[in-house]
Amino acid sequence: MEESVRMDTKKIRSKIFVVGFDKFPLIEFSKDKFYRRLIVGNHIDRVIGTNDYRDDIGDNISAKNKYYSELTATYWIWKNKDLEIYGLCHYRRFF
Repeated sequence: MEESVRMDTKKIRSKIFVVGFDKFPLIEFSKDKFYRRLIVGNHIDRVIGTNDYRDDIGDNISAKNKYYSELTATYWIWKNKDLEIYGLCHYRRFF
């Protein structure tokens, strides 16, 4: 006799952060809220969109971006976002 398994249908909190050093365009299929732009190395004031995340807010190592590159984004996500699944990609190598 086979037992039926009930799948949990809860929504998983997840995002893919597209990392770049300046304002860059997101391609068309990324307009949903699953993909979010994360600007790194922003320890100096820059004008960016209101929907963008920046690695110079909250607990951050943005000032060390010239040494660590995208690792400042990884650190920022780890310290400032409470998600179940994290994704990270470079703005030129977009999934």
